[in-house]
Amino acid sequence: DAEKGYYKQGEWVFENIIEQIHAEDSMDYDVKSYDKKSIPLTIKPEDLGEITKKSEEMSFFELKKYVNKVEEEGYDATTYKVDLNGKIAFPFICIIMVLTGAATGMRSFAKDNIPVAIAIGVVISFMYWIMYGFCLSLGYGAILPPVISAWIANLFFLCFGILYLINTE
Repeated sequence: DAEKGYYKQGEWVFENIIEQIHAEDSMDYDVKSYDKKSIPLTIKPEDLGEITKKSEEMSFFELKKYVNKVEEEGYDATTYKVDLNGKIAFPFICIIMVLTGAATGMRSFAKDNIPVAIAIGVVISFMYWIMYGFCLSLGYGAILPPVISAWIANLFFLCFGILYLINTE
């Protein structure tokens, strides 16, 4: 722990440091304190500004560049890869919703009972949103690969929309 830190001439300088070092031969920690200590780190102040930006706030190309940077530094970029694939997959929901909306509108009950048709459209939209969020969560947890987690909801609802349209009266 350090009370204060700053970047000076390519090194990080920390003040009022308490350092805890785990002893390999036991479960104890050696505690040392320093008034001032310089530590050469590869992280520069400019890098810290990029870390604070959320993936939702980055453009596709910014996020792609950030994924490459994170991987080059040896860190796990799974979360960012899921978000990157989600940026590609999510806009296709427009096509899927048009397909399911058209199928709902062509059904005979929709002509006679418009509120029911609207309710069905809202339910389908919420079902998509829940499944999309759930699949992204599976990607964040590395249960599904990033590409699959971002696209599986679209694929499922595209198949649903096609079948729904085919079975229209």
